Amino acid sequence: MNKIQHCAIDIAADCNYDWVMENLLNGSLLKAFINLPVAAGALYSHITINTMIAEELIHERVEIITATNTGLQSMSSGEQKKALLQYLISKQPGFIVIDNVLDNLDVAAQKNILSSLQKIATHTLIVQIINRKKDILPFIEKVMLIKK
Repeated sequence: MNKIQHCAIDIAADCNYDWVMENLLNGSLLKAFINLPVAAGALYSHITINTMIAEELIHERVEIITATNTGLQSMSSGEQKKALLQYLISKQPGFIVIDNVLDNLDVAAQKNILSSLQKIATHTLIVQIINRKKDILPFIEKVMLIKK
């Protein structure tokens, strides 16, 4: 069995962020550098949370439900991120792209999310989007820079 090669990606400011994210999720930007699983990737980001909240509002369909039967819209930022991570894990993606995962969270929520990520990193590839090198998760082994 091949060792999972977790990586961080620093996206230069002059890059088209949407294009980069799309090509990260479909694997085309990574396949030359790391062993990618066959299964599709998932995005763990405020983008995903906002998209799911919009779906809740427009279609009155709640995909992520908490123990208190509430959707993402009624949760705090930390609760949203925790619920999304659990939801994505349940979908068993081939890899997870995480974007600024610890931003805007209190210390307790950061520890909780980090602990969950370290657990899933034993069996799921993690690709971390970073803005600052100090934010690199402890299990990340490679750092790449994507320029225009």
